[in-house]
Amino acid sequence: MPNCKTIAICNQKGGVGKTTTAVNLGVGLAMQDKKVLLVDADPQGDLTTCLGWQDTDSLTHTLANKLLAVMREEQQDPLVGMLNHKEKVDLVPSNLELASTEMSLVTAMNRECIMKSYLDQVKDKYDYILIDCMPSLGMITLNALTAADSVIIPVQAQYLPAKGMTQLLATIAKVKKHTNPNLHIDGVLLTLVDGRTNLAKSTVETLRNHFGSYIKIYKTSIPIAVKAAEVSSKGKSIYAYEPNSIVSNAYADFTMEVLADDRKSDFTLPTNMLDDLFSTQEERDDAKLSKIRDIPLIEIDDFPEHPFKVRDDEDMIQLVESVKKRGVITPATVRQKEDGRYELVSGHRRKRACELAGFESLRCEIVDLDRDAATVLMVESNYQRSQILPSEKAFAYKMRLEAMKRQVGRPSKDNLVPVGLNSSRVELAEQSGESQTQIQRYIRLTNLVQELLDLVDDGRIKMRPAVELSYLDEDCQRAIVDEIDLNQCTPSHDQSIRMRKMFEEGKLTPEAITAIMTEQKPNQRERFIIRGDRVRSLIPKSVPLDQTEEYIVKALKYYADFMRKRTERDSR
Repeated sequence: MPNCKTIAICNQKGGVGKTTTAVNLGVGLAMQDKKVLLVDADPQGDLTTCLGWQDTDSLTHTLANKLLAVMREEQQDPLVGMLNHKEKVDLVPSNLELASTEMSLVTAMNRECIMKSYLDQVKDKYDYILIDCMPSLGMITLNALTAADSVIIPVQAQYLPAKGMTQLLATIAKVKKHTNPNLHIDGVLLTLVDGRTNLAKSTVETLRNHFGSYIKIYKTSIPIAVKAAEVSSKGKSIYAYEPNSIVSNAYADFTMEVLADDRKSDFTLPTNMLDDLFSTQEERDDAKLSKIRDIPLIEIDDFPEHPFKVRDDEDMIQLVESVKKRGVITPATVRQKEDGRYELVSGHRRKRACELAGFESLRCEIVDLDRDAATVLMVESNYQRSQILPSEKAFAYKMRLEAMKRQVGRPSKDNLVPVGLNSSRVELAEQSGESQTQIQRYIRLTNLVQELLDLVDDGRIKMRPAVELSYLDEDCQRAIVDEIDLNQCTPSHDQSIRMRKMFEEGKLTPEAITAIMTEQKPNQRERFIIRGDRVRSLIPKSVPLDQTEEYIVKALKYYADFMRKRTERDSR
C-alpha cells in the first residue's frame, strides 16, 4: 500500500513491554481494518512465541533468511514463510539464527539498509509494519531504525533509566544523520504502570523535564496487571485473552492515539554527545569510545555478596549449549574498579556458562557506576527473573536499601539536607511493587542462620513464623534447627510468636524450645514438601509455573491408573 507506515518499537532495556506492545498495537490496528505486518527482530523470538509459535527452532523461513537473501542478492519470494495469525496480523518470525546474521551484517555492503531493502518488497501490501526490536543497540536494531518511518519507545513506569534514554535518542539521531533523515519519534509509551503508587506520576514528570520539549509522551499509559503477564504464553492478544480488561482498554486507546498520529515536531539532540556508531570496532577501540568489548574472564570479579544464586541446573546446561553454538547474545554489564579489574554487575549466569563452555572471554558493556549505583542496578536487573528465592530477595532488598540510603543521603545542589531512611523505603516499595512491610519482612530473614533460611527457601517454614524466629539469637535458632531435624516438624506462626516472647523475657531455654516444638499440630505429620529442583526437570518447559501443581496431580492420577490396570492384568 502506498501509504504504509513502518514503526520500530525500540528500547535497549529489556522487560519494558516492547513485545507486548508490538502484539497488542498490531492486533489493535488490525481491528481497525488495517493490514498489519509484525516483524520479530529479536534473536530470542519472543514476538514469535507470544503469537503461538513455540518451537521457533523448527521454523525454516525467518527474518534471518530474508536478510541473508538480500545480502546475497538471491531472488526469493519475500512473502514465503510469513505466518498468518488468527487475529488477522501477519508475522515475519525470528529465532536464534538472527544472532549469527547480525555478525554477517557487519561486513555486508550497505549494511544498515538490508532490512529496509527487504521490507520495501512487501510494504505495498500493508498499512502498517511494526518491528519488535531487540533490547540492545546492535546492527539489527540499526537496520530496524533505518527501515522505519518512526519510533515508539516503551518505558517502564516503575523506574526511568534517563541515561539509557539519552543513549537511545543519540542512536536515533545518528541514524537520522547517516542513513534515515526522515526518521521521527512518534512518542514515549509508559508501560507497567502501578496505579497504587506515586512513582508513575514522578516518572512522567521526569520524562517531561528531560525530553518533553522534543518528544511526545502518549496520554495513554499501560497499567500493570496479572492478566497482561499471563497473555504472553497464550498465543493471543490481550483483546482475545481478556476483553474489556483495563489493559485491553488501554491498548485500544493507545491504538487510536497511534492512528491519530498527532506527534510533536521532530526532535533535536546535541551531536557532541554522540559516538560514531558507523565506525569499525577497531576504530572505536582505538578512540576509546566503545563501551562494549570482549573481556577475559580472569579479569572479571563477581559482584561482592551477590544475592542471586547461580545454579548448575538444567537451565544452565541449555544456556551452555546456546553459548557454544551462538556465543553470548546479550552482553553482560560490568564496571571498572580502581585496580583496573572489572566487577560483574549483571550477567553472572552468562559468565558461568562461558566458563563451562570453555570460553576465555565474555562480551560485556562497561558502565561508569560507583558501588552504590552498581548495587541498585544489580538488584534491579534481576527483578524480571521468573523464580526468586525468599533468601535472594532478602539480601537483595537489604543491599539495595542500604545503597539507596547512602545515595539519597549525600548532599547535592538539589539535596542540601540528607534524606532519611523512610524516603528510601518508600522509593524501594514503589520500584519493587512490594509493600514497605513486606520488604522489611524479607530483610528480617537475613538474620536467620543458614539452616533456617534454607527451610524458608524450600517452603517448609513460611514467611511470618520465619520473621518471628529472626529475632532470636544464634544459639536459640540452632536449637530450633536441632528440634526440626530430630522431630521432623517446623514451628507454626503461633509457636514462633511464643518463642520470640519468651526470648525477649529471657525465658527461652533449650527445654522450652523442645516443649514448644514437640507440641502436636494438626496435619503436621500429614504434610509433605516436594522440592522444585527435583521435579522441574521432569515437567515440559511449556507448562507455566502457576500450572505446575495441576500438571503433577494429573501425572500422578495417570500413573495411579496405569498401576491399577497393570495390577488387574497381572492378577488374571
